[in-house]
Amino acid sequence: MVPAGAGQTGMTMGCSNPGLKTNRMAQGARLRGTVLLEVVLSLGLFLFAVAIISGGMQASVASVDRLRAGTHALNLAISVMSEIQLGIKDTQTASPEPFLPPFQDWTWEVQANPVGEGFDQNSNLQQVEVIVRHSRLAVVHRLTQLLPVNPAVGLSTNSLASSGTLR
Repeated sequence: MVPAGAGQTGMTMGCSNPGLKTNRMAQGARLRGTVLLEVVLSLGLFLFAVAIISGGMQASVASVDRLRAGTHALNLAISVMSEIQLGIKDTQTASPEPFLPPFQDWTWEVQANPVGEGFDQNSNLQQVEVIVRHSRLAVVHRLTQLLPVNPAVGLSTNSLASSGTLR
């Protein structure tokens, strides 16, 4: 009599061989370990990508805020310079002055100096610099123009209306 499985070569169909059962379990464990490793690596790559993208978004938002504050400071400086040119404000201010609400976080200052070298010393010009600062943000904007020493003092609306410029 021939023992069962004596004439068979290769793999057996049944699970009567304990070594084969252990080999299949080891292959299944390796497969599950490989899948787990792939999931952990993909999760790490995803978190790395999220960190890079969120850092870029924060930098872009900060840049937009800085640009907005700089533009706002420039607009306020142009307003002060226009008021000086119209004679509404004087070029002789001693200290920073706050803007009226809703711009109370902003201050303005005017510095007027005689023109420097390269200009005719008898010229009637002065260098007027408007400095606008924000109290909380690190924003300082300087706007400089050459203006006459004695700018037009307070044009009345009647003189503008009679000349046909204001309607």
